[in-house]
Amino acid sequence: MRQEKNVPAPATGTAAGIRAGEEVAEQTGSGGETKHDSASVWTQLLLAYGVHKSLIFFRVPLTAAVTPKIVKWLRARGWKIGKPKPQAPNASAN
Repeated sequence: MRQEKNVPAPATGTAAGIRAGEEVAEQTGSGGETKHDSASVWTQLLLAYGVHKSLIFFRVPLTAAVTPKIVKWLRARGWKIGKPKPQAPNASAN
């Protein structure tokens, strides 16, 4: 029989090319959680904040377009929201 020489295990489905179980076992704890959870949370928060700030060009015009319609709808149902419309002066009062 022919013995195979030191052939590396095939790469799993990651872009980093983690070989079958070697680096994965080093990075995970006993429960399967990664050792770098705190860095991951901060990275997610930073990315979420960046996306939130970058979408300001959509949020502000959308808010400006929708708010008057919502106020009008609420006023029609009896809510007293915002400044009341000024009353037109009566011409017959003079």
